Amino acid sequence: MRGLKDKAVLVTAAGSGIGAACVRRLLAEGARVAAADLDQRAAEAVLAECDRRDRAFAMAADVASAEEAAAFGGPAGGRGAPPPRGTRRGEGHGP
Repeated sequence: MRGLKDKAVLVTAAGSGIGAACVRRLLAEGARVAAADLDQRAAEAVLAECDRRDRAFAMAADVASAEEAAAFGGPAGGRGAPPPRGTRRGEGHGP
């Protein structure tokens, strides 16, 4: 993952597993990250490990909900992160 410095990325399922690994790597590469997870505290814990709160924030989100997925652009967009595109990882549920 090169060339990501200052790119804005939304990672879903960011509180554990591959999503958390993506958050760690993206932050190490200098990206700005919106870390979304069903459990916001889990996503916040991943960000705390990285000690890069200046480049990331956590948000609660259920990617199986069309309403919540559509709302990503609101809170994420207002904080310098992207609408739902870029690095995304779902849990295999939903349409």
